Amino acid sequence: MPNYYKTEMWDLVQEKFDIDPFLEPWILSSLSSKWRNFKSSVKRDWFQCKERDERVSDDDWAWLLRYWSTDKALKEEVVGKENRDRVLSAHALGSKSYACKRDEMAESRPDKSEPTRAEVYVTAHVSPNGTPLNDKVAKVIERINEKKTQIEPSHHDSPGPRDILSQALGEDKYHHSRTFGLGSGWGMKNSRVSILKKALEAKRNAEENVEKMKGESYEVKAGEGKIMTLLHKLHPNVSIGELLDSTTQVTPNQILQTYLPLYNDLSSEVNSFVIKNTSQRV
Repeated sequence: MPNYYKTEMWDLVQEKFDIDPFLEPWILSSLSSKWRNFKSSVKRDWFQCKERDERVSDDDWAWLLRYWSTDKALKEEVVGKENRDRVLSAHALGSKSYACKRDEMAESRPDKSEPTRAEVYVTAHVSPNGTPLNDKVAKVIERINEKKTQIEPSHHDSPGPRDILSQALGEDKYHHSRTFGLGSGWGMKNSRVSILKKALEAKRNAEENVEKMKGESYEVKAGEGKIMTLLHKLHPNVSIGELLDSTTQVTPNQILQTYLPLYNDLSSEVNSFVIKNTSQRV
C-alpha cells in the first residue's frame, strides 16, 4: 500500500480520536490487519461471482481478478491457508483485548502482580466452565501445566522467547508475541516509538513544571499585593511610586506617628512572605 494512504488514514484517526502519536505504529498495524481481512472477504464472497462488491471500483475489480489468477497470488493463497491451519483456536475473550484481560487479572490479585503469558493464554482459551475450547488447546494447556512442574517454585516466568508459553507453543513470529497483540516482538527495535514516547514524557514534565512555576508566581504576586496594601494604608495620600522612591524625605516624627500603629501587621506579613518563598526554593 502506498505510504500516502497510510498517512491519510493516520490523519483521519487523529481527527476522530485524542490519541498519543507514539501509538501510530500500532494503529497502522491494526489497519493493515483490517485491510488484509477485507481483501480476504472480498475474494471469498465475490471471486467466483460475475458481480463485484459495490465498495470496489470497476478498475480495481478488474485488476484484482487478474492478480488473483497469477502464480504469485496462488502461492500466497497456499501459504496463507497453511498458516491458518496452524492456528489452534481464536481466544474466547470476545471484544475484550489481551491487554484488558491482563490488567483485569492483575487487579484481581492481592499483590497486583502481572500474570504470565501462559496464565493469560489459558484464561483466554477456555470456556466459562473452564473447559478447553478444543482438543488442540487442551494439549497445549497440558504441556503448559507439565512445564510448570519442571521449574523451581521461586522461578518467575517472565515474558520472553524461552518462557513457558513459548516452550509449549513454539517460537513466536517476528513482530508478534502471543497474548501481547499487534506490534509486539522480542528484540524489536522500535526506536521511533521509544523516541516519541520519551518526547511526550518530556513534554508532560515540562508542562507540569510550567504550571508549578505559574502557581509559585501567583503566590509571590499575592504576597507582594498584601505588602503594597499595607503600605497604602500607611500612606493613603501617597502613590506607590513615591513610596518606593528612596529620595522621598520622611521625618522621625512622621515615622513614629505613621508606622508604629501598623508596624506589627506589616512585619508579620513580610516575615511570612519571606519564609514561605525561601522554604519553597530549598
